[in-house]
Amino acid sequence: MSEPVLRLSRLTKKFGTVTAVDQVSLDIRPGEFFALLGPSGCGKTTLMRMIAGFETPDSGVIDLEGRDLSPVPPHRRPVNMMFQSYALFPHMNVERNIAFGLVQEGLPKAEIATRVADMLDLVQLKGLAARKPHQLSGGQKQRVALARALAKRPKLLLLDEPLAALDRKLREDTQFELMRIQRELGASFMVVTHDQDEAMAMAQRIAVMRAGVIEQIGPPQDVYLQPANTFVAGFIGKINLFPAKVVAVALGRSRLALDAGFEMNLPRADLQVGSVITLAVRPEDLAVEASGEGAAGQVLDSVFLGETSLTRIALPNGQVVQAARMNAARNGAWQMKRGDSVRVQIPPAAARVLAS
Repeated sequence: MSEPVLRLSRLTKKFGTVTAVDQVSLDIRPGEFFALLGPSGCGKTTLMRMIAGFETPDSGVIDLEGRDLSPVPPHRRPVNMMFQSYALFPHMNVERNIAFGLVQEGLPKAEIATRVADMLDLVQLKGLAARKPHQLSGGQKQRVALARALAKRPKLLLLDEPLAALDRKLREDTQFELMRIQRELGASFMVVTHDQDEAMAMAQRIAVMRAGVIEQIGPPQDVYLQPANTFVAGFIGKINLFPAKVVAVALGRSRLALDAGFEMNLPRADLQVGSVITLAVRPEDLAVEASGEGAAGQVLDSVFLGETSLTRIALPNGQVVQAARMNAARNGAWQMKRGDSVRVQIPPAAARVLAS
């Protein structure tokens, strides 16, 4: 495997008594689309600003292709940042906005013209070069900001909540545009977002942050299907968490007594009798039938979401769980409705034992 473009080692940043980033270490690979995901205030933007040079770490190393960036000022770093606000110059047209960084570098006019033309083509804004920012839509402004950031050909492009200002449909379309542009350039992108769907759609790997610490790093499917703890499980997608106690372990299986009011076997021999654990089950994996084994429950409500329906079910212990079912597969079959009595089961293969 090739050496990483960026390597962060035990990076820490404090603001007074608050530790915003706490000994974070991670690598970004050449040509990788990497997402930093977490709730507001978790430290992800501070981490990005340290990479860009707008914040100074209290300790740790920022290494870009073998070079320590600590003494390098922001304008000298081979890193560029696209801000959430886009920060376009209102008095400049699209062409001059894109060219701004190249002019500051003192590049020859011919090279500037060539790069700007290439960027306009890349972001599909060829016919809008003479427009001012106030004459552009939100999506067009976003693409101008992206073109300006890419014009300097950075080793790493940092994107801070790049789609936050767009409506849902445009945001989804722009995700594919960013992925296309990243593939065509073969550059490394690092995006900061609190939108889990956005991160999972675009990124090859995701780092989930909480309170300045990286909780888990991995491909989207691993983070979703194999969350490291209850925080990651709850932050990435919808999840049902079932407290349980291990009552027996034998023949490669563990017998669990769930607070929800039923027992089940789990194909795990490494659990300790008497220990209290948490089982995580995604709504699409939860088994719900009109009758049978499992926990008795009552349907609280069910909402139609197009391809799926999401149903909330109250269990005897007061816990409310969610079950997702594909609508296309349910034509002519039993449909859950408010007040129905149901039985809830957990397929052993779908349950994951989580740390707190």
